[in-house]
Amino acid sequence: MDLATIEIAYDLGIRTVDLSGRGGTSFAYIENRRGGNRDYLNDWGQSTLQALLNAQPMMDKMDILVSGGVRQPLDMVKAFVLGAKAVGLSRTMLELIETHSVDEVITIVNGWKEDLRLIMCALGCQKFERAKTSALSFCMDVCEKHKVN
Repeated sequence: MDLATIEIAYDLGIRTVDLSGRGGTSFAYIENRRGGNRDYLNDWGQSTLQALLNAQPMMDKMDILVSGGVRQPLDMVKAFVLGAKAVGLSRTMLELIETHSVDEVITIVNGWKEDLRLIMCALGCQKFERAKTSALSFCMDVCEKHKVN
């Protein structure tokens, strides 16, 4: 979802959107698996973080949720630092429950909670609000990695 689409949604009265860029479900990939011959489209579109960066002008007006490509705690922190109100990890969770017992999944998720605490500690922050203002180099790293100017 691009900024123009988010602005249209806002003008229509929508106050919450779920940004899901490349890295989540790829419908081009799914169609290619069904027999399409357009593999060049498998990487079409913006990454979720690029979409989130582009949505910055709307952060104070809307609640932005993020899904698509969020796989582990560092992805969560990046999304929160860039203003996401919540993150979705449906693919990751489905893969976990498909390959692990319920107790193992609970242990993994509890481990993520500890990892989130460690990452926030490394940023020198107790709250994401503080991380947004003190993690400029962190955000610059995200932008550089995803080739966002």
